[in-house]
Order: sequence, then C-alpha cells, then structure tokens
Amino acid sequence: MNLVKLAFFLLPMYVFCQESGIKFFEGSWNDVCEKAKQENKIIFVDAYAVWCGPCKWMAKNVFSNDTVARFYNKNFINYKIDVDKGEGKILAARYGAAAMPTYLFLNYKGEMIHRGLGAKQVVDFIKLGEKALNPIGCFAYWQNRYIKGERHSSFMYRYLQESKEIGFDTKSIIEEYIKNVNHDSLYTYNNFFIIKEYIQSINDSMFNFVLKNREKYYKIVGKKEVDEIF
Repeated sequence: MNLVKLAFFLLPMYVFCQESGIKFFEGSWNDVCEKAKQENKIIFVDAYAVWCGPCKWMAKNVFSNDTVARFYNKNFINYKIDVDKGEGKILAARYGAAAMPTYLFLNYKGEMIHRGLGAKQVVDFIKLGEKALNPIGCFAYWQNRYIKGERHSSFMYRYLQESKEIGFDTKSIIEEYIKNVNHDSLYTYNNFFIIKEYIQSINDSMFNFVLKNREKYYKIVGKKEVDEIF
C-alpha cells in the first residue's frame, strides 16, 4: 500500500520533469516581439513549410527531444511560421527564408542575431542555439564588424565562412572585397581561399588572375589547392 502511495506521489514529479517538446508561442508577430522584450529573450523562429520533409523530421525527432526542449524553452521565445501563409509569408520574404527549414534568431526589434539551415541532429541544434546566445560568436557580431568597415584578410576569411554557414550568398561580398583590395595584397593564404570561394567558372574575373599567377600561389598554399580551381 505504501509503495502504491509513493508511486502516486512520484508520478506527478516525473511528469513535471519531462518536457513535451519545444513550446511555440501562439499569437501575432507583434505579440511575440512584445513577449521577447518583456522577458529579455531572443526569439527563435522555425520557418517551415507543410511540404518540407526535413521540417517534419525536425518536428518529430529534434523539437520533441527533452534536452532540446529544456534548452530552447529556457533561453528563447519560440515561434513557428508557415512560409506559405499570411504573416509567415511576409516574414519569410523579409528575412530571406527561402530554403526550408530556416531557423532565425532575432531580438525583440526584429533584428537578426543568428541563423541556421536544414535538418540537424540534437547536438548540432543545441550548438546552433548556443552560438545565437554568444554575443561574440553569433553572426551579428561578425556582420557588425563588417558594416563598421573591417576588411583585413583574416577577418574577411572568417566573416565569409560565417556567412556561408548560415546560407548567405557571399559572392557579392567577395566581389566587393576583391575590387577594393590592392592586387599585391591578394598573394596571401587567406586571400587565396577567398578568391577560390568566389571562382565558380572560367568566366569569373579572378580565374585568369589566378591562372596567370599560379606559380606564386603554389608557393603560398600548395599546388594541389591551386590546381583544384582548374
């Protein structure tokens, strides 16, 4: 009898400790921004589509995970948008959510802090959230430095890697950088990989530059890396 009573006592505690998945706020975009402001939290937005297989997989296998739920429910105001409907369609266009799923991390003003793409395992999805919470690791940190005019090669190499990771089109950034940098400064390790990222075909402006100067680049990064372009 005592064991039965103990079981009834412990059951609610067990249920309480379990998360039922990420809790997504229901309401308008203005409502979620106001809630984020009041609670001083970042907004996590799952931009999904009903036809998207990876979106369904994430909902079933990752958003429902207790570890994920505890982390996201504690640290974020969570919100879902259907990119094909109403306000979700408008928000998807505003933030360039073209590939599904897209994960947006925004402040209460709607400014982007970080972003992610595609199906992710539990560990990687938590790492994504941790990066969004890190003021010197999130994408906004790198983007703000770029906006303020930082252009040295080691920074640009890192900024482009961060941009690529979150699904930004980096070609215009690279093009602007190459256009404004002194050509003598292009003969560095980091700048070679920036150029390599830019070149997609023999018609790209830097292809002939690398072809003409390949012997110099052989000495900087090695023959294999250079010849991969050709």
